[in-house]
Amino acid sequence: MSYCPSVTTVMTTPDEVFDDPVPHANGVLPCDFVGLLSCNAEFQLNDINAWIAHNIGHLADNLPQRVQCWYCDEQVFDARHRHGDPHANRANYIDRMYHIHDHIVREGRSVYGIRPDYHMLEHLHRHGLIPPQQYRRAREWLEAPRFEGIQHYNYIPPETQRQREMENRVVVQDCRRENRDRHRQHRSRHGH
Repeated sequence: MSYCPSVTTVMTTPDEVFDDPVPHANGVLPCDFVGLLSCNAEFQLNDINAWIAHNIGHLADNLPQRVQCWYCDEQVFDARHRHGDPHANRANYIDRMYHIHDHIVREGRSVYGIRPDYHMLEHLHRHGLIPPQQYRRAREWLEAPRFEGIQHYNYIPPETQRQREMENRVVVQDCRRENRDRHRQHRSRHGH
């Protein structure tokens, strides 16, 4: 079953999605999987039901129990709070998508400001819904700006690595050479 009604596509690469923190208001609803499944489907702002159905289609109706907003930290949607609801995961996911819709409409947010939803990523990975390399790449995404010269937290400069290697080196002396040199010096001093 296809959940892709007429859609407009935009050419973006996954790098652009996760690396450009500057929102560009373009008035469309991007696929939840842009940057993960290379789906560039977009929907008009008033086509929210088709947008949600499209995204649920990618999940093959296997919806996560816990999801988070693309843009803010205030909202984590957890289906466990919907006690007794047999469709809790679906309702939870739809609430998330309406929340994201509000950010896009009210704040002019776009695909360029999306941050990974790590709850969703774990769900997708656990159920084999995204390729392992996409999962790893999305997990490595950093929200902090990247400045030239700033290294990863466990980066060790080459000079420090060499110094540590030198400090940890075990010195084994070859006494034979030292004895020969001493013997030569002794003979040359005493005229032998």
